[in-house]
Amino acid sequence: MLDRQAINRPPVQFRRRIATSAVIGVISTATIAVGGTPPAVGSTPNQPCATTSNSTDWKSAAANASAALSTALGKLQNRQYPAAATQLRIMKLNTRIANKAATALVGRPATGESDTPPGVQAVTQVAGLEHRIAVALVPLLGSPDGRPVLRPLKYGISTSVGCRQKMLTAVIALPAGKQADYSDNLADTLPGYKQELTAIKSALSSDDLPTAAATGLQSARNVVSATQTAMEKAFGGGE
Repeated sequence: MLDRQAINRPPVQFRRRIATSAVIGVISTATIAVGGTPPAVGSTPNQPCATTSNSTDWKSAAANASAALSTALGKLQNRQYPAAATQLRIMKLNTRIANKAATALVGRPATGESDTPPGVQAVTQVAGLEHRIAVALVPLLGSPDGRPVLRPLKYGISTSVGCRQKMLTAVIALPAGKQADYSDNLADTLPGYKQELTAIKSALSSDDLPTAAATGLQSARNVVSATQTAMEKAFGGGE
């Protein structure tokens, strides 16, 4: 277990390192690439899922996001907070890239010898990544263990659930014939929304929850609840 007393009262030098790491983290995320020149990434406050990357390689971006999540959790366990914050930002930016690339495949026809449209695998796996991010980060946002990295936790969660909602809305908007290609895979994901909502409820019940954390959790709850409702309507009919 992490030393909560130490987390709640970080020394001045630590707070300065956190502030410095925020700048370093932004710079570091711009250098991430898989086997070549790094893609440009960015977003705007009104478009939290936006990225200037034009990469179509959702697999590499999803793998990078997953690796960054694992590294961030390890850094938090070891109380290496600046490094954890940097990894959470890397996770967030790669999640946006993966989500954008997967969403672009929604509605595309099958190619080559495959009978399955390319968007099916992309959407399923990226949605799975975003679920893993949510269930990993929500408890930390409600815990003193996550206080030193509250902001990147909050935005990591909002990116995962918000961008997933945008991607799945595109799937739900497909004509019935094309939407059917996604039915089996996405029906299997339905229990995950209840798991996320249970985690959010538990986190919101935490003692001495900071206002920023509570706001982030409430916003995530609203998004996940709306996504659950839409997905149950579209894919919850069973066979």
